[in-house]
Amino acid sequence: MENLREALTEYAAIVEGTREEYTQEELTVSIIRQDHPELDFMDDDEIQEIIDFANRGREKWYVVIETQADGKNYVGINDDSYCGDNIISEHDSEGEADEAVAEVAAAGFPVQDANSLFDMLQAI
Repeated sequence: MENLREALTEYAAIVEGTREEYTQEELTVSIIRQDHPELDFMDDDEIQEIIDFANRGREKWYVVIETQADGKNYVGINDDSYCGDNIISEHDSEGEADEAVAEVAAAGFPVQDANSLFDMLQAI
């Protein structure tokens, strides 16, 4: 189990380092192969997975409050493709946004969508 923890820690460090070292536009399999021969043991799909995780870490997550068809205000999260003007906070990860939604929901706003957070809140 300790080896698994170490491997996951190393993998997370590779993803974080990749995100810091390269812009999203620069981050390609060929550039990673050129700059990091120590990753030659990985196939292209594995390197692409690292790139995908690194880019996912660049996304912003928004907590929003929107009025739905029933006339009630609901709180929820949206990724950085959201273009509405009801943003109440911005977060660097989906987990942080989920925590913020839980705080807003505790203040009396129902949760907008039926994701795992909603299921968790229903169980309380």
